[in-house]
Amino acid sequence: MVRSFLFDLLWDNGRDLTGKGVVQRRERLQEVITPVAGIQVGGYLDERGVELFRLAKEKGLEGIIAKRKSSTYQPGRRSSDWLKIKARPQQEFVVGGFTEGKGSLRCNDHVAEFWRRSRDHPSKESLTVASDSVR
Repeated sequence: MVRSFLFDLLWDNGRDLTGKGVVQRRERLQEVITPVAGIQVGGYLDERGVELFRLAKEKGLEGIIAKRKSSTYQPGRRSSDWLKIKARPQQEFVVGGFTEGKGSLRCNDHVAEFWRRSRDHPSKESLTVASDSVR
């Protein structure tokens, strides 16, 4: 069964809610969504972030998101009002191209190499070529 957890409401009956604070948007989301099998409003904890972070780390989850209560939704922008706090080390990359495998590297249409660049450090020096098998 597929489950959907809803965390935010950006539009309501044609009204743009992105200028409202996250708490107001969430309250409206809870008013308009009736939980049914597979669809529910995701939970949050107020003032218990350290506890939640420890639990995320114990469970091997990626991390948590901390949001300032008054924060608005800013499409296409990263804001200091929303923090992604990672519980496990990892790096994000932007894939800029790939080559198809040839000869012994070609197996079931796997990709032989990705050209990728670090999202946080997009300099020329951060370009790497990595072999991967992707189906």
